[in-house]
Amino acid sequence: MACTFPVAAESFTFQGRLENSGVPFTGTASIRLGLFATTTGGSAIQTESFNNVNVADGVFSVTANRFLAADFTGGLRFLNIEVSTDGSNYTALVPRQEVTWAPLAMPARKAEALTGT
Repeated sequence: MACTFPVAAESFTFQGRLENSGVPFTGTASIRLGLFATTTGGSAIQTESFNNVNVADGVFSVTANRFLAADFTGGLRFLNIEVSTDGSNYTALVPRQEVTWAPLAMPARKAEALTGT
């Protein structure tokens, strides 16, 4: 007997903090996220943009919906974050942030490797 499950996109929420010259930013910003396999250079595996993101006392939150399970094949992944306050001139925040496993995902990742009944 075999079971199959539909592959669906999984969303995740990313929260960050923006400062301008050491002062927490408040206002709206455009945020671009890019998923990479390397800490620098390379091509994005996937990207997603968010416009008119509310930032309060430096804190913002976005929910990424374009990153697929297929984008996470077990190798290292890094999130490239770019921010714009005018919607056209983006500043890359460095370094890229490593995407790490959530504690509850670790047992599921181990179960994926099991074979047999």
